[in-house]
Amino acid sequence: MFGCSSGGTSFLAPAERSLATGDWDDIRAAVEAGARAAEMAVVSSSESNDGRTKTYQLVTVTDEPAEVVARVRGGADMSSTRSWGAAGGAGPIEISASVGRFGDVERERKLLKAIRQRLEQLSGVDSAPLPEDVRDLLR
Repeated sequence: MFGCSSGGTSFLAPAERSLATGDWDDIRAAVEAGARAAEMAVVSSSESNDGRTKTYQLVTVTDEPAEVVARVRGGADMSSTRSWGAAGGAGPIEISASVGRFGDVERERKLLKAIRQRLEQLSGVDSAPLPEDVRDLLR
Protein backbone atom coordinates (compact mmCIF):
# COMPACT_ATOMS: atom_id res chain seq x y z
CA MET A 1 0.00 0.00 0.00
CA PHE A 2 1.46 3.32 -1.01
CA GLY A 3 0.31 6.58 0.48
CA CYS A 4 1.32 9.77 2.14
CA SER A 5 1.82 10.39 5.80
CA SER A 6 2.78 13.53 7.64
CA GLY A 7 6.45 12.58 7.42
CA GLY A 8 6.51 11.85 3.68
CA THR A 9 5.83 8.78 1.60
CA SER A 10 4.95 5.57 3.40
CA PHE A 11 5.91 2.23 1.87
CA LEU A 12 4.30 0.00 4.48
CA ALA A 13 2.04 -2.98 3.94
CA PRO A 14 -1.60 -2.86 5.14
CA ALA A 15 -1.94 -2.78 8.90
CA GLU A 16 -3.18 -5.23 11.53
CA ARG A 17 -5.88 -3.67 13.73
CA SER A 18 -6.97 -4.11 17.32
CA LEU A 19 -9.40 -2.51 19.74
CA ALA A 20 -8.16 -1.62 23.21
CA THR A 21 -9.66 0.06 26.22
CA GLY A 22 -7.42 2.53 27.97
CA ASP A 23 -6.64 6.07 28.96
CA TRP A 24 -5.96 8.29 25.94
CA ASP A 25 -3.28 10.19 27.84
CA ASP A 26 -1.35 6.89 28.24
CA ILE A 27 -1.17 5.97 24.57
CA ARG A 28 2.36 7.34 24.04
CA ALA A 29 3.72 5.45 27.05
CA ALA A 30 1.99 2.28 25.88
CA VAL A 31 3.40 2.61 22.34
CA GLU A 32 6.91 3.21 23.67
CA ALA A 33 6.72 0.17 25.97
CA GLY A 34 5.18 -1.96 23.24
CA ALA A 35 7.89 -0.92 20.81
CA ARG A 36 10.61 -1.90 23.29
CA ALA A 37 8.95 -5.26 23.92
CA ALA A 38 8.73 -5.92 20.16
CA GLU A 39 12.36 -4.81 19.61
CA MET A 40 11.55 -1.51 17.97
CA ALA A 41 12.04 2.17 18.75
CA VAL A 42 9.79 5.19 18.31
CA VAL A 43 11.38 7.63 15.87
CA SER A 44 8.70 10.33 15.65
CA SER A 45 5.06 11.02 16.37
CA SER A 46 2.29 13.34 15.27
CA GLU A 47 -1.27 14.16 16.27
CA SER A 48 -4.25 15.08 14.11
CA ASN A 49 -5.68 18.60 14.37
CA ASP A 50 -8.79 17.32 16.17
CA GLY A 51 -6.67 15.33 18.67
CA ARG A 52 -8.48 12.05 17.85
CA THR A 53 -5.58 10.32 16.05
CA LYS A 54 -1.95 9.84 17.02
CA THR A 55 0.59 8.37 14.61
CA TYR A 56 3.96 6.92 15.64
CA GLN A 57 6.79 6.13 13.23
CA LEU A 58 9.01 3.29 14.46
CA VAL A 59 12.05 1.39 13.29
CA THR A 60 12.81 -2.27 14.00
CA VAL A 61 16.15 -3.68 15.11
CA THR A 62 16.59 -4.85 11.51
CA ASP A 63 16.05 -1.28 10.26
CA GLU A 64 12.56 -1.92 8.87
CA PRO A 65 10.00 0.91 9.03
CA ALA A 66 6.94 0.46 11.22
CA GLU A 67 3.95 2.59 12.10
CA VAL A 68 1.34 2.62 14.86
CA VAL A 69 -1.85 4.64 14.52
CA ALA A 70 -4.15 5.11 17.52
CA ARG A 71 -7.65 6.57 17.11
CA VAL A 72 -10.30 7.50 19.62
CA ARG A 73 -13.41 5.41 18.90
CA GLY A 74 -16.91 6.79 19.13
CA GLY A 75 -18.07 10.34 19.72
CA ALA A 76 -15.97 11.13 22.77
CA ASP A 77 -15.62 14.78 23.77
CA MET A 78 -11.94 15.51 23.14
CA SER A 79 -11.70 18.08 25.92
CA SER A 80 -12.23 15.23 28.39
CA THR A 81 -10.65 12.49 26.23
CA ARG A 82 -7.23 14.11 26.50
CA SER A 83 -7.30 13.39 30.22
CA TRP A 84 -9.03 10.00 30.35
CA GLY A 85 -7.95 8.31 33.53
CA ALA A 86 -7.27 11.54 35.37
CA ALA A 87 -10.89 12.51 34.67
CA GLY A 88 -12.09 9.04 35.66
CA GLY A 89 -12.36 6.28 33.12
CA ALA A 90 -10.97 4.54 30.12
CA GLY A 91 -12.35 4.62 26.61
CA PRO A 92 -12.15 2.63 23.39
CA ILE A 93 -9.03 3.11 21.28
CA GLU A 94 -8.50 1.56 17.85
CA ILE A 95 -4.86 0.72 17.25
CA SER A 96 -3.30 -0.36 13.96
CA ALA A 97 0.25 -1.50 13.33
CA SER A 98 2.25 -1.94 10.13
CA VAL A 99 5.70 -3.49 10.17
CA GLY A 100 7.95 -3.64 7.15
CA ARG A 101 7.50 -2.80 3.53
CA PHE A 102 5.80 -6.13 2.80
CA GLY A 103 4.08 -6.67 6.14
CA ASP A 104 4.94 -8.94 9.02
CA VAL A 105 1.71 -10.10 10.64
CA GLU A 106 3.45 -11.91 13.51
CA ARG A 107 5.45 -8.83 14.55
CA GLU A 108 2.42 -6.55 14.07
CA ARG A 109 0.35 -8.76 16.38
CA LYS A 110 3.13 -8.85 18.96
CA LEU A 111 3.40 -5.06 18.90
CA LEU A 112 -0.38 -4.63 19.24
CA LYS A 113 -0.52 -7.16 22.10
CA ALA A 114 2.24 -5.36 24.01
CA ILE A 115 0.55 -1.97 23.51
CA ARG A 116 -2.81 -3.36 24.71
CA GLN A 117 -1.15 -4.97 27.75
CA ARG A 118 0.57 -1.73 28.72
CA LEU A 119 -2.63 0.30 28.26
CA GLU A 120 -4.36 -2.17 30.56
CA GLN A 121 -1.61 -1.79 33.19
CA LEU A 122 -1.87 2.02 33.04
CA SER A 123 -5.67 2.24 32.92
CA GLY A 124 -7.08 4.35 35.75
CA VAL A 125 -3.73 4.94 37.49
CA ASP A 126 -1.20 7.75 37.30
CA SER A 127 1.72 5.37 36.77
CA ALA A 128 2.66 1.70 36.83
CA PRO A 129 6.10 0.11 36.82
CA LEU A 130 7.26 -1.58 33.65
CA PRO A 131 7.96 -5.29 33.99
CA GLU A 132 11.62 -6.01 34.69
CA ASP A 133 11.75 -7.63 31.25
CA VAL A 134 9.50 -5.64 28.87
CA ARG A 135 9.11 -8.78 26.76
CA ASP A 136 6.72 -9.92 29.53
CA LEU A 137 4.19 -7.63 27.81
CA LEU A 138 4.13 -10.21 25.01
CA ARG A 139 3.06 -13.06 27.28
